[in-house]
Amino acid sequence: MAALAILIKHISLICVFLLIKGALCRDVDVKEFPYLGTLRKLKEESQVVGSGYVCGATLIHNRVFVTSGECIHGKKPEDMIVVIGTTLMKGLPKTILVLKIEYMRLHGLYVYKKHNYNIGLIFTSEDTPPIKDAIGYIPINKKRVPPHTKCYIIGWGVAAKKLRSRPKLIINWSAGALTCYKTTRNIGLLCTYRYKRSKPDHSDAGTPLICNNKLAGVFITRGSNKFHIFTDIYSFRKWINGAIYLHFKSDKPLMIETSSIEGSICSPWLVVLVVSIYFVT
Repeated sequence: MAALAILIKHISLICVFLLIKGALCRDVDVKEFPYLGTLRKLKEESQVVGSGYVCGATLIHNRVFVTSGECIHGKKPEDMIVVIGTTLMKGLPKTILVLKIEYMRLHGLYVYKKHNYNIGLIFTSEDTPPIKDAIGYIPINKKRVPPHTKCYIIGWGVAAKKLRSRPKLIINWSAGALTCYKTTRNIGLLCTYRYKRSKPDHSDAGTPLICNNKLAGVFITRGSNKFHIFTDIYSFRKWINGAIYLHFKSDKPLMIETSSIEGSICSPWLVVLVVSIYFVT
């Protein structure tokens, strides 16, 4: 018994040390992140489960996922599916939902391989009702993330030689807005850094950044230095709300993409102006 107690104590100390360093000390489970989904290619998935992984996608509303713009650029809805209800890349648990895509909305100002406006929405053909410990929605961030806020990145490690079956959780801290701008020379982005690490170690496009239990960012790239770089959800909150409103209230709107960062308007069309004014922070 004494030996067992000593062993448990040592294991606990190791876990505390790993957590301080920002490392993963436990498996990431769907119960913790029921809003974590994946965008996959239909053809590959129909042959081997898990082989069609493209990007991460985050469930924020019934039938609505947020991802990065690069993940849906040039793709057709009929060629893609979204998987939710499991964090496993392979396997078919009872809670899994494999969803057809009705529509994908890319921000109208996004240019492929550029950081600016790198955000998109995926609208599924079927409902995504909450299931306890399996499927749920995460609210989008409506406030600026203060510097040095503890946040979480989740991903499957697409840069590795072999895609992980279970996602990895990485602890990061948010960088200040000025620091992020100096690093990226772009607005509408959110940067994070890893404690006592000189290089970033995450590369799953479209995966979420969670800060204060809200969706704060969507991963787009690793900087040349120690930063991870995300599309800042706060900067695009009005675009997201407006796109959702128009999708469910009208027939496939064509003009919401022209709304810019912070909900400002780049188009004189009245309908976009009305929608942008309608949504508040």
